[in-house]
Amino acid sequence: MAELPKSLKSFWAKTGLEDNKAQGLSLAQHMLDSATVARYLWRNWVSEGSKNLLAQKLSLTSEDTEAFVAWVVGTHDIGKASPEFAGQLDSRNDQELLVYRQRIEDCGYTFPMDLTNVQGRCPHSQYSQSIITAWLQNLAEDDECEVAQSIAHISGAHHGIPGQYVKSPNGDRYDEQLLAYVTQQEDYDNWAVAWDQLLTFIAEEMGAGQSIMRLLNGKSLAPEVQFFLTGLTIMSDWIASNPDFFPYEEGQDQNNRMHSGFEALNLSNPWKPENLDGLTPEQIYSQRFGWGDDLILRPMQKTVVEAARSLTDGGLICIEAPMGQGKTEAGLVAAEILAHQAGKNGIMFAAPTQATANALFDRIDDWTQKAAAQSETVSMYLAHSKNQLKKEFADKRFTNVRTYESHEKELGIANVIAHQWFSKKKGILSSFVVGTVDQVLMMALASRHVMLRHLGLSEKVVVIDEVHAYDAYMNVYLENALKWLGRMKVPVILMSATLPAAARQKLMKAYSREFNPIEGIKAKRQRAAAEAAHVSAEIDLSYPVIHTVSSAQHGVPQKWDIEQPTEQKPFSLRAIDDSYVELDRVLSPVETEGGCVAIICNTVGRAQEVYEHLQNTFSSDELILVHSRFISLDRVNQETELVEKLGKKSRRGRGRPHRFIVVGTQVIEQSLDVDFDVMITDHAPVDLVLQRIGRLHRHERDGERPAPFERPICYVRGVDELGAENSTPVFSSVAELIYDKAILLSSYAQLMPFFEGDALHIPADISRTVQGAYSEEPFLPESWMEAWDEAIAERRRKAVESEKKAGGYSMNPNDKKMMFDFFEKVALSSKDADEVIAQAKVRDTEDTLEVIVVQSDDASTYRPLHTDYADAVFERDALEKPDWKLANVLAGSTIRLPYQFADKGWSSENNPLDKALSELEEDMFSAWQKHYLLKGQLALVLDQNCERVLAGKKIRYSRELGLQVLNDEIA
Repeated sequence: MAELPKSLKSFWAKTGLEDNKAQGLSLAQHMLDSATVARYLWRNWVSEGSKNLLAQKLSLTSEDTEAFVAWVVGTHDIGKASPEFAGQLDSRNDQELLVYRQRIEDCGYTFPMDLTNVQGRCPHSQYSQSIITAWLQNLAEDDECEVAQSIAHISGAHHGIPGQYVKSPNGDRYDEQLLAYVTQQEDYDNWAVAWDQLLTFIAEEMGAGQSIMRLLNGKSLAPEVQFFLTGLTIMSDWIASNPDFFPYEEGQDQNNRMHSGFEALNLSNPWKPENLDGLTPEQIYSQRFGWGDDLILRPMQKTVVEAARSLTDGGLICIEAPMGQGKTEAGLVAAEILAHQAGKNGIMFAAPTQATANALFDRIDDWTQKAAAQSETVSMYLAHSKNQLKKEFADKRFTNVRTYESHEKELGIANVIAHQWFSKKKGILSSFVVGTVDQVLMMALASRHVMLRHLGLSEKVVVIDEVHAYDAYMNVYLENALKWLGRMKVPVILMSATLPAAARQKLMKAYSREFNPIEGIKAKRQRAAAEAAHVSAEIDLSYPVIHTVSSAQHGVPQKWDIEQPTEQKPFSLRAIDDSYVELDRVLSPVETEGGCVAIICNTVGRAQEVYEHLQNTFSSDELILVHSRFISLDRVNQETELVEKLGKKSRRGRGRPHRFIVVGTQVIEQSLDVDFDVMITDHAPVDLVLQRIGRLHRHERDGERPAPFERPICYVRGVDELGAENSTPVFSSVAELIYDKAILLSSYAQLMPFFEGDALHIPADISRTVQGAYSEEPFLPESWMEAWDEAIAERRRKAVESEKKAGGYSMNPNDKKMMFDFFEKVALSSKDADEVIAQAKVRDTEDTLEVIVVQSDDASTYRPLHTDYADAVFERDALEKPDWKLANVLAGSTIRLPYQFADKGWSSENNPLDKALSELEEDMFSAWQKHYLLKGQLALVLDQNCERVLAGKKIRYSRELGLQVLNDEIA
């Protein structure tokens, strides 16, 4: 490190710790720490694929790219060398802190009064952006240089949002005022000299001078590059700012300081995917999943290997195959092949729900241990808000990065941990991430620290499971996320059993939008012909089927023919009326013969009513209710019980009950690997009905099923008036609120032949029924056409509304030129709430409140609702924060209030959400604010009967039924 003059060392970045406040860290040292951290991460953490792509997009050599990245990260805090930041400590009235300003003044820097004692400070990130812009424009000799602006925006956004959009009570631009001072008044021009010296110092230390000049003579940084580099800046800053890694000391050899810092941090290794080219598909699956050498793969599982190997530079694979056919394993094998070929060092596996993610976590953990064996120790993260309730993940939080044990090496497995540093927003930076699809969708949401999500996902292969499960609103985010992933050449794998062809085409087109063909009339004609052929292929009913698209294919999808399965399982479908009399008739064989039954309802209220009705016939140990209105701890216990009783390993007489009825909502269709003897489902879109049927006779159980259910049968109810050739089915108003009426109609039409006696063959009939239902002009009886036309008109109106609503926050990379443009119309809320709010915004649901449910008998002492922790009593006025056990139990006692308490957009005195919030805020527990798991959480306090009145509505909670709204209004 070059010796700096005393004047430059006078600027401070960090104040000292409590025991020595005056011993802080200089700005110059922090800048150097940040730059060397970024260089270390670039060399040891960033994937080769990302490094090569960044060099290509910047038109720089790999060496110059590394130097520029280190410089742009190292200079992010230059705005701290401003009078407003440097003089802010005066207001704290702490004598120990006055030394920071005094040191700077002693070196001859004058503090303008109007830029020191200000209300609503201008953030130093905004100063950084302005200072770097001016410095680069001076180098370029161009006061309007857009390249300079595009580079400076990275430092401006290092707090997770562009500096100019940070909310401040004072709208004045003090950064512009300061620049005017230093350029027009001699008393202040030494500030500008200091900026030049500090920026030049980092450029010289990192060898970035040449790369900076080359960039200034080129094009502006693309927004995907800005997001990536801002994410890396945030990551580097958070590491360099931690005194446990980089103590507040000066004068140490920088190389030793950097290595000591990373030794203290002790990051796990990035994944080094193996080259599997020398293995047959059978050998790959056998090694990764412990299958025997004599295994016989399904044609889809073999073809996916061939398809993945064809994408030598990455791309997108869409796998459409029946339920229970090994798509998860195929997706993981394809992901490993793509990771090696595209130079990526991680995988993100996204599932529709928390329950699905929890179920997948263990399977992917087992695979990771084998696939990452060469990397020795890798980090894995469960990405959803209730991850602390998943014991297998929580246990990994306490596993250290350690020496690779000899027995692990002999077994050929990796040490898979959940590194402590990769938590919360940083969790997406782990090598292996299993989570809800929201984690991918939020890549396209203008939210605080979204840049970290861009960084984390850019390093990985992204696998999105059950991609059919998303509505028009969520698809806006999904398509935009795919556009960002396509721009960063991130390999993507989409998987579904029931994906409409039109939806597949839209998703593949979104991903490949930037994959332009070779210029020239001939090439354009070839592309047009190929696209035309692909459009005509939309009516192709091949199934299972795989499609790929990549830049090498010029963005034109390629279909991979798969040998069609010879085995076809016949299912019987019967439509029944919605009466309890009919339900009891269907269930009567269960009373006498036994059997495991799924009853799937479209709403929580219906499920609760059905469960209460069945309590008159079946005992409590033969019934279970599963839906979203149970506290998180109860839901986890329910999931565990279902897998133990109805999973693949359970057998009649050995875990699988003689008689067991599961009443639930859509969570059953999307989540657990469970198997039923008979199914009763509410009518729904045909792809979801087929998903539900995928849990019927899912596993082989020779001789175990009761005689009445030896052949799989599914009963469809929940329709007010059954349909026929000459009569249109009538759906309930609640069903039409949940699902599009048009798709309910076309789905019913597709299922009618099966209702009338035809056998539904799976997988042969899947594609025909799904594509038929989602066709622009599905086959419908003539008598239904009036209802169809009305439904289509309503669909179009709602689609416009949903897309407009989503578009207000969703970031389409094709709409903007620079990163800060995406935040122009977005009002971000407080830091603590951003993650929760972001997850809500990528789903088209009315905003409701999440609460922690507790019980009190005397309005003095309280306890968690969960009966297993009834002894964990606490007081309202407790001063100490809850201990670890109590905090975890309370964090697991959350529930989201139902739609009756949602934000209706009404005036606050009439709006259910505002009324509920006002009442809940009266029950705040001050000690909760001291624990990170509970900070900001609302409490729903129930009486000794587990009841209360909230916003005029009586509610009750029970372990059997969950949360109920007992009446609409109490006078």
